[in-house]
Amino acid sequence: MPKVSFSLLKFHSAIEECTFYKLIGILDKKTRQIKQKDPKFCKQGDSVIVRVKMHRSVCVERYKDFSQMGRFMLRDQGNTIGVGIINDLKFPEDKKKETQG
Repeated sequence: MPKVSFSLLKFHSAIEECTFYKLIGILDKKTRQIKQKDPKFCKQGDSVIVRVKMHRSVCVERYKDFSQMGRFMLRDQGNTIGVGIINDLKFPEDKKKETQG
């Protein structure tokens, strides 16, 4: 996976375009700790932490808060190329103020 790629994320029943714009780290499969920070690429079978930017707003939750809404599949050209969970959510500053009251 290159540092910037465009793919489709499938959440529960929605399919949305996204941009993977930061590969944060590759995880050790046994300890679940980051073993390599800021890698240039990842290989098939790697467990990674990535930062994703959605092209449109989507309704999702962190996996630890609501597991059914915190899972996704990564699809590209009709193939499933990854699955994962949502660890954290970030909001644009103007949207954050609206959602917090």
